[in-house]
Amino acid sequence: MESVYEKYCLLSAQERQNKILSIQSLLEESKIPATEKANLLFEQGNLFVADKSYEGAIAAYDAALAVNPDFPEAL
Repeated sequence: MESVYEKYCLLSAQERQNKILSIQSLLEESKIPATEKANLLFEQGNLFVADKSYEGAIAAYDAALAVNPDFPEAL
């Protein structure tokens, strides 16, 4: 079974960038529940890793943990 990360790696750089921007747009909504926000930040982090943008990934994972400190996937 193919992991989400592997699927992200198969995307073109432009497709990954579009997904990152789409998630960023969702994150800017003020009424997003904390759990959903942490999940989106984690997904964004995974996209950054697939894009080899490690600083962006770390920032996204740190933000996910700031929103939900009990989010083990982001550790």
